[in-house]
Amino acid sequence: MRIAALWSFIAAAPAPGQFLPQSQARTPEEFDAYLDVVEAKPGDRARHARRFLSAYPDSDMRLRVYEVLAEACRDGGDAACAREAAAAGLKLAPDYVPLLTLAASIEANTSAAPDPGAAERALALLDRLKAPRTVDAATWRRETARLRAENLASLGIVAFKRDDLAGAIRRMEESIRLQPAAANEYRLAMLYIEAGRPAEARPLLERAAAQGEEPLRSRAAAALDALNRRGSR
Repeated sequence: MRIAALWSFIAAAPAPGQFLPQSQARTPEEFDAYLDVVEAKPGDRARHARRFLSAYPDSDMRLRVYEVLAEACRDGGDAACAREAAAAGLKLAPDYVPLLTLAASIEANTSAAPDPGAAERALALLDRLKAPRTVDAATWRRETARLRAENLASLGIVAFKRDDLAGAIRRMEESIRLQPAAANEYRLAMLYIEAGRPAEARPLLERAAAQGEEPLRSRAAAALDALNRRGSR
């Protein structure tokens, strides 16, 4: 059974403010243009981001704008644009973990032979980062767990594309233990099926079929139906 079809499901969480470097608009017009980017409807974000970057090429607020552009391009299926935007942002802030995490996910999902470097770097940085004084401990634990989980999932995809099924399962299990996500539970279920472990796949597919969003829900339901039909033979 092929499982690569849903590798494009990537969590689209907003960047936690506690990770963003301090930045400030130089004029009210620049700040208004920035708000246009971050408050835009999903289908309009790329256009607003490009407009901002063209109008304010030296802005201190470019990092978040590049991140929004990378997310928008990824969600629109434009892998080249997503990679370029993420790379441009990381030139400004190489240790900005949310953008490293996004870059790792884009690389894992869109490259035939993905490089694990961004995910590994993000995980290493997360081990060293300290919570800012303005962020409470519970919020910090929650956000760092989410970022770790996303990078582990990316490494799971890298392992799968390298034909390391056991490594892919291990990484995806680690990711889900940190933060369950319907898309990654579906991925893990399909990995279990590939490994001949259908009993472990079933509850994950049932949960994804019941709780996931479309098209994940339909794909999980179809995989569950195929699993049930196989078991009835």
